[in-house]
Amino acid sequence: MTKKYNEKDLINNEQHIYDCFSNTTGFLGLDRVEVTIKGKIEFDGTKLQIFSNNNKKLTVIKYIDSRYEYIRINNSTFGSLEIILNPYDNSLVCHVQINHGGLNFETNSLSSFKEKLHNFLNFVECNAGITIYPRSIEYRELELAFTFATNRQIHIQTRALLLRSLSNNVNITIVNDENQGILKAGKYKNEKHIFYDKIKKAKRNKQIPEELCHDIDVYRYEITLNKQKINYLFSSTNINSIDETDIINYFKGKVQKGIENLTKQINISIKKTQKALEEARTIQRHPYNATNTFFARLINDPLNSFQPMTLDEEIFCYLKLKQNFVSASNIARTKKRLIEHSFKHSRGFGENYFLSEMITWQSLRILKLMLDSTDFCKTYGLGCQLSKNNSKPKCLVFNNYTEEERGTILYQNIKSFKKNKIMDIHEIISKRLANLPTEIENSNHDVKYFSVV
Repeated sequence: MTKKYNEKDLINNEQHIYDCFSNTTGFLGLDRVEVTIKGKIEFDGTKLQIFSNNNKKLTVIKYIDSRYEYIRINNSTFGSLEIILNPYDNSLVCHVQINHGGLNFETNSLSSFKEKLHNFLNFVECNAGITIYPRSIEYRELELAFTFATNRQIHIQTRALLLRSLSNNVNITIVNDENQGILKAGKYKNEKHIFYDKIKKAKRNKQIPEELCHDIDVYRYEITLNKQKINYLFSSTNINSIDETDIINYFKGKVQKGIENLTKQINISIKKTQKALEEARTIQRHPYNATNTFFARLINDPLNSFQPMTLDEEIFCYLKLKQNFVSASNIARTKKRLIEHSFKHSRGFGENYFLSEMITWQSLRILKLMLDSTDFCKTYGLGCQLSKNNSKPKCLVFNNYTEEERGTILYQNIKSFKKNKIMDIHEIISKRLANLPTEIENSNHDVKYFSVV
């Protein structure tokens, strides 16, 4: 049931969002957790009926042949509880889903989840007359969320690249429409990945009005693990057998693999771009006409795709142009011409031309932030380190790179490659990652040094 907010609530909601990022730019935590409880369940029928009558929209009860076959209780504070009768052995199984509730910008630590589960079971016992004596509590589903703030919206191609890298899945789809900012990867190896704009969602749910939170955007990356995946990763689904360190190490490994996959995505883009240039050269013998043909294809390529041929302008620096396309003495000049051609399109198409966004640079910064969050969690634990100090929220600053700034970096790259003849993408990404500052606690400044090191 959607809560209606008054004007004061809406203003408080904005401040609450700012408070979530008063100490850190982003945080890792548990969002939604589902468990299965097996054990003895007792009912106070009178108490349960009274509770049901008073909460008709939140309670479902099926009572057939003097036994409860199905009970569902929804609660805005805790989540939901289901009790299901197994018809084969007449045993009762309880499924509990714990949500954060409310504005849902914060996430939970493992201890706060367990406390919330305990409080929910007490609530059900005291108010609905259902007493559960757990014999075992097993994870059924676990949703891990990384939430971070930025100074502006992240380009959808940056988000798609990040999603492909972390999920290792090329099947990226947009949910409903682009205005809701929800991207998801196809389910793969018992994992679900989704990446969305929390501010847009809050405004759509009328939790904050359109005119608020104009100086901040908030994104959430969610990984949902089902029971099989949890057991595979942690060799158990019992809630007492998995601690926060296990969860943090899993996420750190996922991010490290995501950085490797980003390198692979860049190499794939280099090969696709080279192939497209060679194909354009077979159609147009003159290099200038071939370049025009290539860019005509390049501009149309990403409009309906979340796996564009050329990721950003730096891909042109990495090209290994063949002799049948250009002479060895003109390789550097040809790369510069491609970049200058891209600059021209950037001036003409504006925001619709995403190559000048430098999405590989942006993705690496976000991955670095995710990586730093795991070290932070090892000290302070999972969840949001909220502080009500009314300070300016910390956020990743993504300012547009000017044509002059991009040109300085890209032309330096070409010069460096020509001199050293080294284009090991893995080495380049590794060095850049090592040189990026830690922005989990120190932020609100732009990072603009992506030249080759």
